[in-house]
Amino acid sequence: MPLAAEGAVSAALGGYSRDYLVSGLRAINPAQRLRLRFSGRGVEIAAGRARVGLRGVAYGRGAALGAAGPARMSVHNNSVKYRFRRFTEWFENGPQGLEQGFDVAAPPSVGRESLTFALTLTGGTSARLRRGALLLTGEGSSLRYGGLIATDADGHLLHSWLQLVGDRLLIRVDDRGARYPLRIDPFVQRSELSATRGASGEEFGESVAVSGRTLVV
Repeated sequence: MPLAAEGAVSAALGGYSRDYLVSGLRAINPAQRLRLRFSGRGVEIAAGRARVGLRGVAYGRGAALGAAGPARMSVHNNSVKYRFRRFTEWFENGPQGLEQGFDVAAPPSVGRESLTFALTLTGGTSARLRRGALLLTGEGSSLRYGGLIATDADGHLLHSWLQLVGDRLLIRVDDRGARYPLRIDPFVQRSELSATRGASGEEFGESVAVSGRTLVV
């Protein structure tokens, strides 16, 4: 499935299944084996005993990056929305994972650097960037934050990337020449071990052994 279509398809499938509903600001994701808890500060995602929080959205450019301010929170079916003054942050729970998105109506009025959203990571997981995605590892489980897509009002794909600075995850978008509004949406998924060039029937994983931090398949 094309990466750009994954979010819409996953959200639609999640909306048709009660398994992905958000109830009492909590939800599960059976396909990815995730447990979700939303609050006014953001979302906490649990995979096994590992937990990570995505909190405290900041927005802007360069040195003008600042807190987004208070938000109006709403829940409908398998989605949660946080409406800030300048943009809307949203989450869609579906089989492909928890999709996070930002709908930005207009560009920041200050600065010339790339458009940036900053999230504070909580939960004590080990975080590192690999091949354009953020890998979060802790308590025997791993999460992958990736699949970042940014498009403008004409459907043009914009250059976007992730950066990790201490406990802050930065989502950056080159919006030069872009026509607003913009949509920016990465995914949070369970990170799984798979063959580099996996093929059906090759029995990858039939025999495994673990010694310390080394896994042999």
